[in-house]
Amino acid sequence: MKSQSYMAKKIQMAEKMKEAGLVSKCFPDVSDIVIHMSYDKKTSGSFSLERTLNFSQGSYAYFDIDCIIKDCVYGNLDLTPLISSMVREHKKNGAGREVFKVNKDSYISGDVGISYKINIKYNNRVKNL
Repeated sequence: MKSQSYMAKKIQMAEKMKEAGLVSKCFPDVSDIVIHMSYDKKTSGSFSLERTLNFSQGSYAYFDIDCIIKDCVYGNLDLTPLISSMVREHKKNGAGREVFKVNKDSYISGDVGISYKINIKYNNRVKNL
């Protein structure tokens, strides 16, 4: 049986996603958003992990992404402001890198880096003249 706190977190997440609205409503000119993420740690016990998130018009426009390393401190990456800015400026590509602290008691020592690339595909609408 799942704990109540786990279920409460799932319900809270679902509410946040609904509040964010659909990509089609928030960004009507966008057809797809793809976020490629690479988690890496380059010190002792190094690792690399790839993650791709796909958002279509029917997806929720919720881009506050949790770190998949459970011991990340403040482990979320909110790409909402960046994606909103990219769409406003009609940019197709963006990239960046964040470094997250990991709990000192974790099985992973040191910091975890997350590099991300954002690709936005826009609708091909024919405008009436």
